Amino acid sequence: MRVLFTTHLSRKKALPMPFHDLRIAIRHLLKSPGFTTTTVLMLALGIGATAAIFSIVEGVLLRPLPFPHSERLVQLSDIVQSAEVGGNGEAGVTAPDIQAYTRDTHSFESLGGYRQTTYELSGIGEPAQVNAARLSGGVLPALQVEPRMGRFFTQQEDDNNEHVAGLSYSLWQSRLHGDPRVVGTKILLDRRPYDVIGVMPRNFEFPLVPGHLNSSELWIPISFDRDEIATGADSWNFNMVGRLKPGVTPAQAESDAQRVAQETMRNYPAFMASLHIRAVVRSLHQETVEQARQLVRTLFLAIVVVLLIACANLAGLLLVRAIRRRREIAMRLALGARTSVLLREAIYSGEPGVEHHRRPARSGAGRDRFAGGRELVARDPAPY
Repeated sequence: MRVLFTTHLSRKKALPMPFHDLRIAIRHLLKSPGFTTTTVLMLALGIGATAAIFSIVEGVLLRPLPFPHSERLVQLSDIVQSAEVGGNGEAGVTAPDIQAYTRDTHSFESLGGYRQTTYELSGIGEPAQVNAARLSGGVLPALQVEPRMGRFFTQQEDDNNEHVAGLSYSLWQSRLHGDPRVVGTKILLDRRPYDVIGVMPRNFEFPLVPGHLNSSELWIPISFDRDEIATGADSWNFNMVGRLKPGVTPAQAESDAQRVAQETMRNYPAFMASLHIRAVVRSLHQETVEQARQLVRTLFLAIVVVLLIACANLAGLLLVRAIRRRREIAMRLALGARTSVLLREAIYSGEPGVEHHRRPARSGAGRDRFAGGRELVARDPAPY
């Protein structure tokens, strides 16, 4: 019997200590399902929120733009300097600016203007308000994006004010049910007929508006009307995007555009004689990040607050649990448990405060009682 008992103890000791402590910690957690569930939910909330904000930061700030050779894409705009203009004076461009920059600059492979707008879409199901963008013929060649189906309009169609439209993938799926024969059909925009000439790729989005839900669902030629050309010289409501020629830097392109801006100012009408414009060329990625910076900062602040609340609640729960187990831990220390063992169990189960318990010194009588207990077990192993 003595041999069997000793063998049993040796088998028990053969279990690696970390796994033994981990099993005990899991057993403690299973005895308190409410505490365990609350702790797991708090950790899941903190980790999930952190992963979400990192995904946004990675998608907006770290990942390159979804266009070929996006490092050569730039945005061209004007800085308007006048006594009546506040702030730094940075604006978009005017309709005459788009024509002048497109015609007279030499630093771009392709350059075009655009403006976001909305239309009433009808002729395919119930009428609905949709977000759209007016593009000049140079925008899509600058982005180097090919339609998923059909084609996109040309500069000639833009100049001739042709009523043609390209659809987004989501609009094609939701309103036209993915009809493969959609090219050549007609839709009504503000009750004017437009011919569908193409469908854009699934992930295509332009203009880029990070953090907003008003992404464009269709694109039509910009086709300036007479009012936009004649009276729009003082209305900076448009934007421009271009692709630099190989080897051309943004600074060189800006100098080229500034030359055109000087010529534009000479042709200003008398009421605009006090205005001075300066062309600015910036990386499209930089401009996109700048638009999203405030959103990312707000999300980061929100996630910090959520993490702090989760950590504070979790710390409070762990502290209460540790206080409840103080008597148990003190008794185990008095019975000879090593502090390192209890500390490992506390780490596995996430409980603080074990290291603050000191092992009490044993008196002679205490040693005699523990020795007597061991001798009794050795003499009478009947419980096994």
